[in-house]
Amino acid sequence: MFSRWSHSHHSQETDSLQHESKVKELRAAVRPLSDRGLKYCTDACLMRYLEARNWNVDKSKKMLEETLKWRSTYKPEEIRWHEIAIEGETGKVYRANFHDRDGRTVLILRPGKQNTTSLDNQLRHLVYMIENAILNLPEDQEQMVWLIDFTGWSLSTSVPIKSARDTINVLQNHYPERLATAVLYNPPRIFEAFWKIVKYFLDAKTFQKVKFVYPKNKESVELMRSYFDEENLPTDFGGKAILEYNHEEFSKQMVQDDIKTATLWGFDNKLQSTGTDQSGPQITPEPICYLGSGLSVLNLNIGDLWRSCLDIRVSDTNVMAHPEPQYVQRGKVPIGPPRRRPRILLGACGCVAAVQFASICHCFSEWAEVKAVATPASLHFIDIESLPDNVDLYTDGHEWSCWEKVGDNVLHIELYRWADLMVIAPLSANTLAKIAGGICDNLLTCIVRAWDYSKPMFIAPGMNTFTWRNPFTEKHLMLVDELGVSFIPGDDAMAEPTEIHSTVRLYLESRPLPN
Repeated sequence: MFSRWSHSHHSQETDSLQHESKVKELRAAVRPLSDRGLKYCTDACLMRYLEARNWNVDKSKKMLEETLKWRSTYKPEEIRWHEIAIEGETGKVYRANFHDRDGRTVLILRPGKQNTTSLDNQLRHLVYMIENAILNLPEDQEQMVWLIDFTGWSLSTSVPIKSARDTINVLQNHYPERLATAVLYNPPRIFEAFWKIVKYFLDAKTFQKVKFVYPKNKESVELMRSYFDEENLPTDFGGKAILEYNHEEFSKQMVQDDIKTATLWGFDNKLQSTGTDQSGPQITPEPICYLGSGLSVLNLNIGDLWRSCLDIRVSDTNVMAHPEPQYVQRGKVPIGPPRRRPRILLGACGCVAAVQFASICHCFSEWAEVKAVATPASLHFIDIESLPDNVDLYTDGHEWSCWEKVGDNVLHIELYRWADLMVIAPLSANTLAKIAGGICDNLLTCIVRAWDYSKPMFIAPGMNTFTWRNPFTEKHLMLVDELGVSFIPGDDAMAEPTEIHSTVRLYLESRPLPN
């Protein structure tokens, strides 16, 4: 026993020394820092970045430098409560007055209490609250806990995919290892359809930190008790405490914390009223030369967007779409056949959003084999002449003209067999209802009816606000979700073509194609 303890103790000491060495190496590798950069880059901070990158110094350096650039422009430490107080009026995000069992700061999020429409200001408010949670961490703690209450959440209060992606990007890339656990408390059934898309943007480590908790599930109740003392936990989360959000009192706390923040970062609290401090970049500027990477050869019109989407996947265990080029010695030939282009079937339904169908086709056709299917009603909105030359468009007429006798190929079956993946964008309320009911009265719905749901299918609904918020829409989406279909939400409209494209491509990049 003593021998095993001695070996374990020696191993821990060795790991500790190695970690200290990595911290010193990373500090030496980072370029000259500004005063704020130096204040930010504590040893504990560097260890978090190393931990997020599995102690790879080069990757940690890249991640840290990206954060320092982001902080120099976004200036999260300069956000003041009065600038975003309107976002906090309903208590949709606030710091709780209790801690978890390990003494960590708790942020309570109530997405059902959304009260504004500015996505930028909503993200700014969340960043402010993350900074505030860190400010109020006990000295022996590095991480916070998120308690997310889904009471009142519905399709009408759900965030568009871009907002969800941006939030995850900030948390994973610029606050690594700051989240201990995110508890999703009692999410409604329809949220699972939304989650299917959102989880693609999470790295492996963050994904493991997300816990679904249902009050009627015994294991969920035990999980909550393991994290929180019932006496402190609000009744909304299955505890015994009465917690009412008081915006006026909370605002007073935030104003006091703003003063603490100003003192911590070493600038005058005049920023509270002027917000005109010019602190400069946190990394001392120097000439930058960007070398070509695997991404550059894509030559995509939306390359910048796709690059930012890839940056969300911060786990080293994930397979990136286009890793840095690996050079092979002369005479050495890589083993294995080249990966073929994915085959994507795009569908369009009859709604105004179909005017963007040509743009969607262009996004996908630059890197995939694409075939398109349009319902008769969608042809009122699609400019056929603007479709890419390498995209074949099929309509109901082709279904009948291709078949003459028994034994001939059936078009909707041939298209289903050909495709690796299907994307219906836009999906009208009418076609959504047909799919939910198993109706197949045109080429598009026949393909869906014959579809093998072991193959992915994505839908991007496009309908007016009143139709989207109608109870039928949620019921139909839940039925479609049970089939395994993933939906890409927009902001009271169909998601932008670039959002649809980047979401689907992110899904495909980490999954092998069939032979």
